[in-house]
Order: sequence, then C-alpha cells, then structure tokens
Amino acid sequence: MTHKKTCLLSALCAVLLLLSCSCARPLLCEVCGKPAFNHVCCPAAPCPVCGATYLCDCAVETVVREEPCPVCGATYLCDCAVDILDTAAVQRDIPPTITVSYPYQIDGELRNAVHSVTSGNFDWTVTHGNGTATTTHVCGIRPCDNPNTMRIPLDRMTDCGYMPELSLEKELIRSYTLKAYPIGSYGEEAGTDCTIRNGQLPLLKGAYYYELIVHYTQGTAVYGFFVE
Repeated sequence: MTHKKTCLLSALCAVLLLLSCSCARPLLCEVCGKPAFNHVCCPAAPCPVCGATYLCDCAVETVVREEPCPVCGATYLCDCAVDILDTAAVQRDIPPTITVSYPYQIDGELRNAVHSVTSGNFDWTVTHGNGTATTTHVCGIRPCDNPNTMRIPLDRMTDCGYMPELSLEKELIRSYTLKAYPIGSYGEEAGTDCTIRNGQLPLLKGAYYYELIVHYTQGTAVYGFFVE
C-alpha cells in the first residue's frame, strides 16, 4: 500500500514539474517572439475565424492577399485551388448578352433604342477550382424559328444610316461569324456574310434575319434578330 502511495506521489510530482516547466518556458514564435504554443510562424493578419495573432489550427491561412479570391471572395489565402485572376479573366456561368442600339425619331423627338439579345443555343464550359470542368449544352430552336426572337422595325434604321451599334464583350471572344438571311430563306447557301466595323453593323437594305455565331474562350453561342 505504501509502495502504491509512493508511486502516485511520484507521478503527481512529475506532472506538476512538467506543468511548471511548460509555464515557465513557453514555445515562442520565431518571428514575433510571443508565446505561440505549438506554432512556429507569425501570420500577417489575425485569423478571420478565431482572431488569433499567432498561427492557429483553423482551416485557413491568415496571410492577406492583394485581390479577393475570384471563387469565394476571401481576402486571406483560402483553400480554393485557383490562382488570383484578373477581373477580366473571371469566368461567366452563361454566355454574355449582346446589345443592338440605334437612334430614331418619333413625333419629331430623337430617341435611342437599346435591344438586349441573349443566346438560347450554346455550349459553355466552366472550369472549377479543383481543376474539373462542367460543360452545358443548351440546344434551343434556331433564333429564326423562334417567335420570341427580337424584331427591329426596318424604318427606324434610316435615322442611323442603316448602321446600328452592336456591342460584344471583345475580351472574351476568339472569333465570330455573322450572316444576313432573306426573310423565309435560312439555308446556309442563302446567307450573306456581314462584318462589324468599329462597333457598328452595316445592314443590308431590306428585311433580313441576322445570325451571329460567337466563339468565346469558354464555348460557342448563337444569337439572332430580325430587321424587317
């Protein structure tokens, strides 16, 4: 019995000695010299999770980045497997909208019309932070066969010299094709090649369906509208 008491007393003394040594000689941060427990690095900013000024055990690093993460928006180094991207390089979830605008007169008053044209036919790829990619295939009916396709009055084109402005997001585009088709004749052989010049589209005189196929960095999209 006495032997057991002696062993317990010895163990207790050893624990107390260990605790006293730990309190007397804490592990210090190699950078700032402050107690860092089991840590050896001094971060550049407090932890956004626990507020610690030493390197904590939270699942984030507390190094401030110059630009927020384009995936999660974090201002510290997150776990997203992407580099910091320029704003122009951030990916889109769907193809961008194009706009057709032109001035016209009504009752002697000059107005400006702006039409937004979206794509209902596209193949679009989004690359995720973990390196995987998802491609979306949207196969709607061709714009010339869609009753909801934009129809612009031909008589309004006089005031802009039959040259409306056509706005595209050029930084995302690799190439494009633009054709004009006589109303009712939409076969490939009936199309006339058109070109956007300095942001303007020289229209053919008469009623036509215009089809624009844009090859973006993320995929291909088809747009269409009527001028009749």
